[in-house]
Amino acid sequence: MIRNSQPLTKPFHFIDIPFKDGGAANPPLPQAPHVLSQIKERSDFFTNGGGTAQENVDALSWLIHMFGDVHQPLHCIEHISSLHPTGDRGGNSFRLKGSAQNLHHIWDSSVSPFQSADEDELALEIAAEHSRASLAADLQITDPEKWARASFRLAKQNAYTIAENPQTPPKPSMTYLKKMEKIGRRQAALAAYRLADRLAAIL
Repeated sequence: MIRNSQPLTKPFHFIDIPFKDGGAANPPLPQAPHVLSQIKERSDFFTNGGGTAQENVDALSWLIHMFGDVHQPLHCIEHISSLHPTGDRGGNSFRLKGSAQNLHHIWDSSVSPFQSADEDELALEIAAEHSRASLAADLQITDPEKWARASFRLAKQNAYTIAENPQTPPKPSMTYLKKMEKIGRRQAALAAYRLADRLAAIL
């Protein structure tokens, strides 16, 4: 809804780090605005004292949303290939067979790819699977750029293991979906703990 009513906010949800076959392991970041620049802007807003009640609510809502976005691997990559010389828009142009429609869409559901789940129950399950202590080493990494680059690597190593075929879109295997779910749940836990730490620091 926000993207439609405020078109200038569309880039705030992702960062298209370019992935080229055989390309650099750590390619340069694209120009702002993107999810990293906006996480910084909203964090700085609170560090500098915040604003009106409405401005504070808006900034907090953005932070919550963007911490999720930067941990979804397909929000941090754009595959540039012969099929997509200008990029595949984070997998949105990578067609799949089935209800998911495209690679990006299926990874948006990575925390629960097999059935609709009650959000509260799902959160409790993920917290039980991934305690703060079990993620202690990752939680020492507080630089959002490093989070985005970790998401980029996850996408390269896991999301794009399906062979793309626009004429006959592939269907992800059960093995692929289970691996995706495992990654998605761990990423969700990391996002939540990192968000909690950021809010504790700035509010």
